[in-house]
Amino acid sequence: MTLIIFIIFLASVLSLVLFKVKSGGMAKWAKLFRIVTVVSSISVFTYWFIKKSAVAFVDNSVGLQVINKLPQTLDFYLINVNKTDNNVTLQPKHIGKIRPEYYRIEYLKMDKSDEYWIAGYLGKKKSGLFFPAFCAQ
Repeated sequence: MTLIIFIIFLASVLSLVLFKVKSGGMAKWAKLFRIVTVVSSISVFTYWFIKKSAVAFVDNSVGLQVINKLPQTLDFYLINVNKTDNNVTLQPKHIGKIRPEYYRIEYLKMDKSDEYWIAGYLGKKKSGLFFPAFCAQ
């Protein structure tokens, strides 16, 4: 994604330079390049926004809403405990930093598990709060 953003940036700078071309045979190509740059940039960022903001509803999943009621920002991690054939695997997932009085919703696939843990870290020294949680299916 960084490479695509860099290419869009270079195309935007070139479009800005080509804005000065107003007459001659090159003016038509400059205008076409500017239009293509704007349309492709809008398309890429629209796709990226929809991909990042789409809710991932999954069959056999549990919705988890994490609300930060503390007066400082907490950095939350989620650990899903998968139990298969006497093997226990832990799948960590970084939920993100949640500001005070804000929330985050995650959807957990619970087809191989009935347990998850939530850990919240506060401050630069990463002193932690640990919240075990169980899900009954």
